[in-house]
Amino acid sequence: MLLRNLRRFLGLQLISLLAVAAQPLRFHADTSETVNALYHAACLSGHIGCSKPTFEAFWHGEMKWQPADQTALDRFAAVFDDAVRAAPSSAPAPLMPNFLGYFPAMQARQSLLLSVIEGHPDTRLRAPLDHFRRRLHPWLRSTGNATIRRHTPAAVNVLDKYEMPDVMASVAAFMESPIRPRDVFIHAIARPFGDPKKATATVRANHFFVEVTSADKPEDTAWKAAHELTHYLYEGAPRDKHIVLMNQFLAVDTPAGPAFYALLNDSLATAVQLLACERFGIPMGDPYNHPYFPRLARATLPLLKKALSEGHPALHTGFVADYIRAGSAALGADVDTPAFQLSAAAILPENGAEDAANALSASIQPAFSTDRDNEWKQFENLSAVYLVTYPHVSGIPLAAVQTGGPRALGWVHPHGAKARVYILAGKTSADILDAVKRFAELKSSPAEGLLFTVP
Repeated sequence: MLLRNLRRFLGLQLISLLAVAAQPLRFHADTSETVNALYHAACLSGHIGCSKPTFEAFWHGEMKWQPADQTALDRFAAVFDDAVRAAPSSAPAPLMPNFLGYFPAMQARQSLLLSVIEGHPDTRLRAPLDHFRRRLHPWLRSTGNATIRRHTPAAVNVLDKYEMPDVMASVAAFMESPIRPRDVFIHAIARPFGDPKKATATVRANHFFVEVTSADKPEDTAWKAAHELTHYLYEGAPRDKHIVLMNQFLAVDTPAGPAFYALLNDSLATAVQLLACERFGIPMGDPYNHPYFPRLARATLPLLKKALSEGHPALHTGFVADYIRAGSAALGADVDTPAFQLSAAAILPENGAEDAANALSASIQPAFSTDRDNEWKQFENLSAVYLVTYPHVSGIPLAAVQTGGPRALGWVHPHGAKARVYILAGKTSADILDAVKRFAELKSSPAEGLLFTVP
């Protein structure tokens, strides 16, 4: 009797969860100068994802950057920097989580951003934000507002016209995400100039920021909203379900399981983006400028459509095997490359090897990465790449790095259940950079041993 009652209770809980998730979202347009000033300051200080070079060029060109601007920016950045430093370490997990909300430092930034939007900012932010608002006001009044105040309500109308609130509610149910609140705010940021294809969009909780130019169409902002809000829904699933999902990817019979997990969040978001574009009747030739996401998204889209129409499988119960099977077919031999298998990675350069680390990141384009050894150790199946000169090498037979040997080499050994540690070593920092170039060309890798040498 007790077991039967427990099953009944859990069944009712699941029905309640799915009923909440199935309620439509409500989209709201916002073009406030306060949020525009906040975004400019956060962008310039590096505390929100944005097209930073465009905004820097705008402020140093048209706005004629002044000492008072730098003072205000320094004061703004100091509040965020303090919050990030005070944030605790990330909790341990089987894999490096593929959503930003897991990381306390990102949560600290988000809390500060939302405190401004919701009208109760940290008091230390008031003065610098007032400064940026005063500086931006003439330009917004003469130029920027004309674009975003027409554009943003029209984008909301597109979302409503094509029933995207209901679609996104179905996506929430698929992800078992009991999201609250259901009001989603589209904050239009007047982008000064530049290629609209390079404009950035990002989401923080139920607040979606999108850079808008005069060349953008409302449908562009609508599909960007669908993409970014998928991240919000993905993140909203209970923490224990995220851990269950990680373990499912670790259990699959392929060393690429962790990489497929790292790319899942954005693959789903891009698939929802493609679904939105189908509904809007607009073509989407290259949905994402990335070596893997476009192919994975197109492979994921039929699976997602089936799950949304039939109500099963849910993301955390039965989706993983089909996703990996379809993704493997779409990516082909790329699945075997170290670059793909480092889709989440710790990149750990010694002092002086920062150029090599930057080159490695640019070549493999990891979706998630860290450059901190202590954070790497929090995620037991996260692969790592050490970039070191020979005197600092460990874990390699000494004969490989003796005087008279190769200028550089690559080595690998297993780590955890599904991870690897790669060592790219050289006689000098320039030699490490050559090792990075050679590493990026590899089509496969043994589980252990020498990868290559650079004479």
